[in-house]
Amino acid sequence: MQPQNLPQDPTTSLAPESLLTAGDPSPVPSTMSPSLTLGSLTRSGRWDPFWVAGVAGIGLIALMMRLWRLGQFEAPVFDEVYFPKFAENYLDGVAFFDVHPPLGKYLIAVGILIFGRNEIGYRIMPALFGALMPVLVAIVAYQLSRWRLFSLVAGGLMLTDGLFLVESRYGLMNVFLVVFGFVAQIFLFEGLAAAGKRRAFLLTLSGLMLGASISVKWNGLWFGVMFALIGLMIWGMAGFWRRFLVGSLTMLLGSGVAAIARLNSWEPVASQTGLLLSPGWFGLVAVLALLALWVLNCPGWWAQGLPRMGLLAEIAGLKWWHYLGCYTATAFVFYVIQWIPHLSQNPQAGITLALDGEFLPNLAKSFVAINRSVLSGHTIATLEVTDGQSVHPYCSTSLQNVATGIPALQGILSHKVWAAGAWSWPILGRPVGYYFSAEGGPWRAVHALGNPILWWLSISSVLYLSVRGLRQFQGIPAYALLGFAGNYLPWFIVSRCVFIYHHMSALAFSIMALAWVISTLLVSEAQLWRRVGLGLIAAVIACQLFFLPVWYGLPLSSGRFYQRMWFRPNPMPVLCFDDQSCAGTPLRIPPIPGLNWI
Repeated sequence: MQPQNLPQDPTTSLAPESLLTAGDPSPVPSTMSPSLTLGSLTRSGRWDPFWVAGVAGIGLIALMMRLWRLGQFEAPVFDEVYFPKFAENYLDGVAFFDVHPPLGKYLIAVGILIFGRNEIGYRIMPALFGALMPVLVAIVAYQLSRWRLFSLVAGGLMLTDGLFLVESRYGLMNVFLVVFGFVAQIFLFEGLAAAGKRRAFLLTLSGLMLGASISVKWNGLWFGVMFALIGLMIWGMAGFWRRFLVGSLTMLLGSGVAAIARLNSWEPVASQTGLLLSPGWFGLVAVLALLALWVLNCPGWWAQGLPRMGLLAEIAGLKWWHYLGCYTATAFVFYVIQWIPHLSQNPQAGITLALDGEFLPNLAKSFVAINRSVLSGHTIATLEVTDGQSVHPYCSTSLQNVATGIPALQGILSHKVWAAGAWSWPILGRPVGYYFSAEGGPWRAVHALGNPILWWLSISSVLYLSVRGLRQFQGIPAYALLGFAGNYLPWFIVSRCVFIYHHMSALAFSIMALAWVISTLLVSEAQLWRRVGLGLIAAVIACQLFFLPVWYGLPLSSGRFYQRMWFRPNPMPVLCFDDQSCAGTPLRIPPIPGLNWI
């Protein structure tokens, strides 16, 4: 299915031919703007007023959805017991320790300074940042494609997700991380479309935003993994084999040094998997995957692959100092600097920061000390599920839980490596309950539950585009897939207790993958496929409306609450509309091992 009959007006839904065609990188058809020739990054210089209006409307709706009844539940809700309190500690000069870098708490403190120590003050900054996410996704989609339809579908689908909505309505930090990661991409793409000093400046801003993402939580580093995977892909396509291999070996070497530093000994390295469980492992996987694709599709796919990458192809023109100076060094410097207020208030190992000749040495010592403590905090809690060990009730589902319900799998899924819970995120295996009250009659529950139809269609799109990419590789699907892989796969090597909200970064890319599939359906010559595209959008919106009560904590009867809990530890009634019918219906779906929404 390929888009056909694209609009003639260059200010309308432009879709670069290099990204949309099935395989012929030949002349640009009349449906393309002359300024968007194949492989060219020149902009038309004209604003698309309809796109601007659409994105502005998406942003306004997102803001209203996050501000509506923002302070209805008294704080703290869920992890508000931590982050707003830590933000207040900064304002009060109280020493404390947190396992995450300080930038997210600084931002919450800004809201407290403006609105006071109340629910609005705790939640306003996450709400404002969360309202940006649909807009940022739409902008990234438009930067890559110059296709209005794809951009607005991507931004609109982001409006329908429940996890992003819930996370941005409380004093939590995950939305900051994702926003900074997407702003980093926007500056990256602007830099790729520029040249000279402007390119270096924009890439530096991208590096700053990557540093900001890491400065909220360490998993912001996965955006860096994503950028590395995209770079490796482009280097391979451009024939930069020496650069390709050097970059891959650098990632592997860095992961080995990190593993040795963490273990503080050479001896245990050979006997532990820690050496492989790092971003470097994914660099190795990328190398092997690209080599496999090269063997399977050489010479046609490899020779024609680079022109299909559109804007991403400009990565081949970057210099070494763009990577090290504008990007890597800038991100690291930002990460170091943002620790200074925290270290000034929370001295490490008795080292006090003062503006004197010892400031830089003391900063370096304090920086190393605090990050060792953060690393320790991340590695203490594991997700090894055994008969005699209890774990957090909202840790993502372990595959060992599946093994308990399926005897044939018990021997296969017995090793601790299967305890990583990330496998269940894309299918919504274990969401998180943030708030519950049954006082005064109706139930009021806030569930960090994604839009099920949106999530299941999104992961299906990822799988579809992955298979299709082996035969027909294109820039936008490749970007969405590598963005998803870079932000999702690293979680399989994390042994600590993990939660479904860690999936937010990867989710944004899977939603973009779905938006691409739906957009191509909507412009298909076949009426059936256009109707399928509209039907998918309608299904996502209907599901959103159905689950809004458990995202906002609106009053529900117990029966209507359980209607929305599709995975349960006990048989689930079918055709359950009220308490009486829920109790009396003979049709019940048995529980699915390892999956539970309550």
